[in-house]
Amino acid sequence: MHPRDQFSRTVCDCDKCRKPCRSVPGMLAPQDLERIADYLDLPIHAALPLFRASPGAKVAKLTAIGPQIFRIRTIVPASDKDGTCVFLRDDGRCDIHLVAPFGCSHFDMHLSRHEGDRRSSACLRAIMEDDEYQVYWHALAADGLVSEAPETKRHRLERLTT
Repeated sequence: MHPRDQFSRTVCDCDKCRKPCRSVPGMLAPQDLERIADYLDLPIHAALPLFRASPGAKVAKLTAIGPQIFRIRTIVPASDKDGTCVFLRDDGRCDIHLVAPFGCSHFDMHLSRHEGDRRSSACLRAIMEDDEYQVYWHALAADGLVSEAPETKRHRLERLTT
């Protein structure tokens, strides 16, 4: 099941909820890239430079010898030099709000950690099962279109919110 079918889109538009747009653009779920390219009236190959291959989220898998930490590679919107999402306009609004990535449209700063983890887990499972997503990730990485690790970006967000 696609994560968009499992969870409701969040609706908060407060300043706090828009801060991640300036430092941690949300991850794309499978089919988000195609939806955004369609919305922008661009073929996928022309839309790809608007995104980056992220090393992705660190996750733990329990094994017989204990937890094994690994990353699930994700695709995220590109950022300007200051870390701001390329889709964020000067007026603080999103150019692609109607088709925003799952990591933007289905999260806000008011979600409980438990709910955020549920949503992230569902999206990451869908990413791992989607071969086409992996092809796009590898194409971005091969072109040098890579993002900082999420934890680096989260540190920037913490500085913005304190």
